[in-house]
Amino acid sequence: MPEISIIIPILNSASTLNKCLESVRLQTVSDWEAICVYDNSDDNSMEIIQSFVRKDSRFIFVQGRNKLLAGARNDGIKKAKGKYIFFLDSDDSLASNAFERCVKEFQKRNCDIVIFGTDIVPKNPRASNWHYMVLSTPNKFYKQFSTKALFGEDSARPFVWRNAYTKEFLDRCGVLFDETCAVGEDQVFQICTFPHAEKGISFIKDKLYQYTWNRNGSLMCNYDQNLLFKYTGNIKMVNSIFNYWENCNYNKISKKDLVLWALFFLETDLDKLSLIE
Repeated sequence: MPEISIIIPILNSASTLNKCLESVRLQTVSDWEAICVYDNSDDNSMEIIQSFVRKDSRFIFVQGRNKLLAGARNDGIKKAKGKYIFFLDSDDSLASNAFERCVKEFQKRNCDIVIFGTDIVPKNPRASNWHYMVLSTPNKFYKQFSTKALFGEDSARPFVWRNAYTKEFLDRCGVLFDETCAVGEDQVFQICTFPHAEKGISFIKDKLYQYTWNRNGSLMCNYDQNLLFKYTGNIKMVNSIFNYWENCNYNKISKKDLVLWALFFLETDLDKLSLIE
């Protein structure tokens, strides 16, 4: 049984997939499995995955259900056998010591979640100040869940690929990605899982992930360019979070904290509403 499982959703990413998978293959620790969840693509992503699977049995091919990122990640979670769970998008890559550094932190803190820093590429054109704010991580440890860890730390959200989890924690809280959310599934997952972190959450400043912020055709770029899709998706996302915690009787998080977050989140970019035709 591998120590680490990394889940990689793959859809039309042939131009970046070799670099992505190679960054996993070159990790400084060897006890891992890479679960490559493939949704039907229009390029040669399938051939690239198969070439890695043939050369290295640690790469595992999983046929996806064409449910986008949420569905692919759920398929990966259900297949994962590792003690620690990572996520990697197929247009991004990892620092060679990503697994080693996070496992060391898990063992040091005996925590449920490790959140790490990110290197943003390309440098030109430059990503927004918001990207640099949320992807720069301090060194900080919360011995148990605190609202501040979720809503007070800029780096806590919204990208799940810079979070590593113990499988025991994910099994214990039983949360999966909401496949009905077309956008924002990362934040739904985070806001529904973090309050269950009884063993704590550790933030480390090490930049262990390389994020490609402006790849043409990426879901993130399409999301930012379609304002109506973005706003309706955000409303669906907030509803999903409140439905989850309503069913849990708000036993680990307060209604007030959620309402304050939701109001702040939904007012973002309101000045652009006039651009919707």
